[in-house]
Amino acid sequence: MMNKRQFYNWSRLLHIYMSTALFSLLIFFSVTGITLNHLEWVSTTNEPKSLQDQLPNSVLNKLKPPISEALLIWLDTKYGLSSATNIEWDQDNHEILLDYPYPAGYAYVIVNINNGQLTIDYQNGQFWQVVNDLHKGRHAGKAWSWLIDISAGFMVFFSITGLIILWQNRPKRKLGIALTVLGTVTPVFIFILFVPKLSGA
Repeated sequence: MMNKRQFYNWSRLLHIYMSTALFSLLIFFSVTGITLNHLEWVSTTNEPKSLQDQLPNSVLNKLKPPISEALLIWLDTKYGLSSATNIEWDQDNHEILLDYPYPAGYAYVIVNINNGQLTIDYQNGQFWQVVNDLHKGRHAGKAWSWLIDISAGFMVFFSITGLIILWQNRPKRKLGIALTVLGTVTPVFIFILFVPKLSGA
């Protein structure tokens, strides 16, 4: 059974090591939180572009509905395009249409089924647009989504261990608790008094 002294010691150790492990992510999400709140600072975008290519016969000969695994593997290997959100077979125009969204950009692939000619219309975002989308987890994939969830959970734990350490420090406990209450109540009051909302519905 852990005694009180051991509990506080473990809380202090966890708080210190979690804060160092989360240092870069805390800075990242804090800075991108500011840039998301001021999108006019990073409003410029790159122009859409297009490129053409030719499917190898080994892939062209394997094209068949509803999904051609050979085509998906070839696009992933050559262009790094993975996890298409939409794949459509246009029988009338003899084309396969694939949509690949990613942070601050997209790639739209059109494949001619008859001759294997391929067109990729794409747009890549600039640095701040990319990191803003990463902050939101927009089109960032499952691995990044897990990173957000796990780091958020650790940040909650990091905050709780900070309060435990504060509670142990008697001389600074009252001031610390007062600041904690102030930091909790202030956003609530700002939301109630200043944030636009529909009332009476």
